[in-house]
Amino acid sequence: MRKKAFTLVEIMIALIIVSVVVSLSIVTFQKTIEANNDKICRQNLKVLQGAIEIYTIENNALPATLSRLTPEQIHLAYEKVIGKPKENRLAGYFNNLVGIKPLFADLGKYYGNDPKVLRCPADKTTAIGESSYTLNSVFEEKDDLENYSDIVLLSDTSLFHKKDIFSGETYRIGISPDGKYGTINQDGDTEGNISFINTNGPSHTSCTTQTECCPKPSDGSCWANCRNAGFKWNYSDHECKDDD
Repeated sequence: MRKKAFTLVEIMIALIIVSVVVSLSIVTFQKTIEANNDKICRQNLKVLQGAIEIYTIENNALPATLSRLTPEQIHLAYEKVIGKPKENRLAGYFNNLVGIKPLFADLGKYYGNDPKVLRCPADKTTAIGESSYTLNSVFEEKDDLENYSDIVLLSDTSLFHKKDIFSGETYRIGISPDGKYGTINQDGDTEGNISFINTNGPSHTSCTTQTECCPKPSDGSCWANCRNAGFKWNYSDHECKDDD
């Protein structure tokens, strides 16, 4: 008995179904990749924020750049965020018995030298060997970490992350001195309870007097504007002062 052949309509319907399934699979896969990149990037920011804390304790000052962080500081922060790797007890006993240095003694230093902690997997633009993250230049003194915990300390250098493949919205992630996350998109819209003030450079470069730089003392931009204009920010009075 001769088998019935597929009609053109049936073939077209089958192709449409396959196309829809493939499209949905691609969207799902893309979302998974973006979510994973977002997670890794946040983890890197958390590690670097912790390393900055350690650097500040050891040096009583903030690092001028991320390159000032040592491998040991990054490793200690990594252990705090991720957890310390556990060595097999039997292997540890054997190592001690024959006088071999514990397995994980040098792994932390290796991780500290690993550039992956300075790279966001979503970053396709930054040159190899350079960091995907940048420090907010308005943080100059150790006390800034405590006094301005609601301002971004560290963030992506640009809009690496994609909201979805349809909207075209991109965003970057930042972290505050006390570990709060926030995002800002290409339109300047933010999510999270932290401010991205001055992360793209001085917010007002035209102010020349203390009053112009800080018309509203409660405004989070006062501090950044004051410093960018060359004045001294007075923590106790929350005012711009002459830098004398």
